[in-house]
Amino acid sequence: MKQTGKRTCKLIHGILLMVGILGCMILTGCAATPERVLQKTALTAVSDQTKNYKCESEITMNAQVGNKNLDTGVSMVAELIEKPEYSGHIEMTMNYGPKGKEKNDYYIVKENDWTMMYSRKDNKWIKQLVTMDDLSGELEDIGIYNYSSFLGYQKALTSLSMTEENLDGVDCYKIKGLVDLSQISDQANGILADMGVENTGLDFSTLSTVKMCYWIQKDTYYPIKITMDMKDLMQDIMEMSIKGTRAQGQIKINEAGMEMTFHDFGSVTEIVLPEECKDALLQ
Repeated sequence: MKQTGKRTCKLIHGILLMVGILGCMILTGCAATPERVLQKTALTAVSDQTKNYKCESEITMNAQVGNKNLDTGVSMVAELIEKPEYSGHIEMTMNYGPKGKEKNDYYIVKENDWTMMYSRKDNKWIKQLVTMDDLSGELEDIGIYNYSSFLGYQKALTSLSMTEENLDGVDCYKIKGLVDLSQISDQANGILADMGVENTGLDFSTLSTVKMCYWIQKDTYYPIKITMDMKDLMQDIMEMSIKGTRAQGQIKINEAGMEMTFHDFGSVTEIVLPEECKDALLQ
């Protein structure tokens, strides 16, 4: 009887030990790390809620050229519906520095079986028929970076660190990292083009890395704010482009980067074309 009692005690002790070990494994496995949070964030790209949203972005660059200070950039405000069919309204402002600013307005809507893009320039509306392939190119050309495109940067992030922060009343994971642009050269060239740098076959592995930061909402894992610090990269590119010229050593990049925010997920149900552009000429 005593032997049976001892075996029973040992069995219970063993079970408790196994439960304790398993519990530690589960708790450790569920602990939030930058890698796990980013993995969960990547899964939100297939959510119906993230297929329509509102967003803002701003690309800025400030440079000291001799004794002159130049500011250039692109800002955007958009309402986008990615599924079931792409539609959206985008307002953009281009800052050309001394040459002034230019404002553009775009609507993307479905008309019968066709996708139409309306654009306003110099207070005149025009429209053009676009396929999905054409649309992707058009959106890249005018500097539209959607939800999914920014999730693509995650695969190139290194040197990750994470803290927690309340951003405008929203509890977030704040993840910092360095972007290896050689892994996402096409996306990098698109952003650089919006900053006035033409694609010259840059070898990104020889250039400075970009500092990137995600603010990811804790309860949904949606990235609600993303920033990129490209100051060092732009300085490298500038020095390469003016090497051996009289301008060498005369240009200093004070600031260069991008900020994008996403919000109102699931709230954009329809893009309404205003009356003023319904008589737009077909190009």
